[in-house]
Amino acid sequence: MRSDTANVYGNPLDEHLFSHHLPNAIEEAVRLDAVAICANLMQLPGRSEIREANIRSIMALRAEATTYAMPLMIEPLVMKDNAVAGGGYMVDGDTDKIMTLVRQARELGADLIKADPTDNVEDYHKVIEVAGDVPVLVRGGGRVDDRTLLERTAAVLAQGARGIVYGRNVVQHENPSGITRALMAVLRQPGWCRRRACAWWEKRDDEDRECGHRGRRSHGTGDRRGAAAVARADRSSGASAAHRGLRHQPGGPGLVRPDTHCDAER
Repeated sequence: MRSDTANVYGNPLDEHLFSHHLPNAIEEAVRLDAVAICANLMQLPGRSEIREANIRSIMALRAEATTYAMPLMIEPLVMKDNAVAGGGYMVDGDTDKIMTLVRQARELGADLIKADPTDNVEDYHKVIEVAGDVPVLVRGGGRVDDRTLLERTAAVLAQGARGIVYGRNVVQHENPSGITRALMAVLRQPGWCRRRACAWWEKRDDEDRECGHRGRRSHGTGDRRGAAAVARADRSSGASAAHRGLRHQPGGPGLVRPDTHCDAER
């Protein structure tokens, strides 16, 4: 569950920027049986006060999350200059900048880290290394085509990511249940390479699209809600296991770490 609110995404930016966590966020997360509470750790060019505000919020949330045994997910976000990037949720994929924020997220007591993919996906093992024993789940970010999404997912898992946290690439997809099944196939098959991930999707594409359209006619928005739910980390088998310091076994819906690689990518 998101714990904070901010006004850092517009173009032009407001003169006064803020980022605050919501009062009683942890209690509300417990009441709603949330998987975890999520807090931003943002780096905006020339606006160090936002990062400081995020750190203060995280420290307050960390203390309360411990009291209620609620896993704390920290989301490091290295933002581009909105005036240059055109506003919105524009993230800088620079490996060194992402590593710096991920390291700080670990030091602030994250149970889970939700991080952006690096521009060079082959660098992602460096992000995993600085996170230490804290599981890293990769953000989906903005909408991309199916091939890019599946290739990138397989690549970051091969680099050591423990899972994914995707929103728009699932709930805004024309066939959310189909793309969810494709993503789950990648997550649950250790060593799936990019080639196999895309081949799986292309093989199932026509069938899944037909089923997806049928499902939406029969069930309305339920198909989308179900897809989003499947794509997240499950409390009992994912986030809470990480919170207790347990090793989550491969095969669960949220945290998966492949141990082998496809021969085609060696």
